[in-house]
Amino acid sequence: MKEQQTMGFGLPSCRVGLLLTDNTGGFFLVKRVNDNKWSLPWAYLRKDEDIEQAAERAGMEQTYYDYDMNGARYVDLQHMSDALRPSVLVIYGAEHPHDISATDMPDPEIISATSWFDRAGIAKLSSDDLLHDAEAILGAIDNLDKNVTMNIGDVQKWGLPWFRAGALVYNGERKILMMHEARVKVKKIKDPVLKQKLLDEGHSPSDWVDGDGGWNFPAGRLKVGEGFKEGIIREIKEESGWNVEIEGDLYIKQSKEPGNEHVMPVYLASAFSGPEQFQTWETSEIGWFTPEEIREMNDSGALRSPGFIMKSLELFEKL
Repeated sequence: MKEQQTMGFGLPSCRVGLLLTDNTGGFFLVKRVNDNKWSLPWAYLRKDEDIEQAAERAGMEQTYYDYDMNGARYVDLQHMSDALRPSVLVIYGAEHPHDISATDMPDPEIISATSWFDRAGIAKLSSDDLLHDAEAILGAIDNLDKNVTMNIGDVQKWGLPWFRAGALVYNGERKILMMHEARVKVKKIKDPVLKQKLLDEGHSPSDWVDGDGGWNFPAGRLKVGEGFKEGIIREIKEESGWNVEIEGDLYIKQSKEPGNEHVMPVYLASAFSGPEQFQTWETSEIGWFTPEEIREMNDSGALRSPGFIMKSLELFEKL
């Protein structure tokens, strides 16, 4: 296999902002020292906290108030595909502010001023290019007016849904590693008879059940504070028990499907030891297959993610 160059994605991150409102229709903003623009209080999500705790921490560090949280209002994916600093911004709503301390001031090295703005003031800041994350803030306000909340799932438990990594893993015989999914959502079951049976039994289309999840390449969501290559090495070990070395990249898969937006670098990796114990709740079987066998699996409908698999296989065979 010829030497590959690896993709230069930076460490992905999640910023969490706080849209704090009062009973007069005002919005609390802070002016940041680094760009002299107004913005929401926000903080980076840490490994040791859930996403709502990050929003609360941003408020504690950058406002004078206590308040009631009222749900995630907006998810900004504008910088998700930025190779140098991939990031997303989640905005939580908060209301009923009351002063908790006149002595706790925001860090002057970060925040130079704070103030309340009405909608007209927010719009003017945006038009004058003095509002950081303007599109996201205006979107969050619009969702607040419509009482729209965002379902972002359990980010801390399942990983960052917007950042994923995948890999084609091969061995010395140029066979390719595949895992059979142990659990699958009802709506993704390929057998129509089995799918209808589960629905008739009262399962929701999005329920995870024991069933034929299909064969797949290793792939998964990144955890907070985890890089793309670090994440896929972990995923391969968890799903198959194999230890691998990343040799380079194949391509970057991006999804803009509403509710499933993500960026996923797909790497080329070689296995060097294993298999050790793998997570049987996630993988029911592992195997090594030739490219021709994988094409036959695709023809028979046995693949879980045929687009991802066949694109990776096509690029692998050109190396």
